[in-house]
Amino acid sequence: LTVGNGEKLKILASGSTILNTNQKRLNLHEMLYVSEITKNLLSVSKLTTEKNNFVEFHSNHCFVKDKVTWRVLVQGTINDGLY
Repeated sequence: LTVGNGEKLKILASGSTILNTNQKRLNLHEMLYVSEITKNLLSVSKLTTEKNNFVEFHSNHCFVKDKVTWRVLVQGTINDGLY
C-alpha cells in the first residue's frame, strides 16, 4: 500500500466487515490490514460508488448519507485533521 508520502507499507491481511448504522448495514469488502497505520481509513470513492451513498463534508464534521432517502447513516467528527 502506497501512502501519501510515497512510502510503501506491507498489507498483512484483507477481508470484509459490516458497518452497522441506525438506517442500514453497510457491507465493506476488500478491507486491508496494515499494522503500521494507526487510524482506520475509509475510501470515500468506494463508499460512494459501490454503496449508493454520498458524503457531505463540513468544517468540523461529515455525514455519510443514503442517496435515495438522504438519511444520515454515519456522522464523523474531525480529529487531528482527519474525519
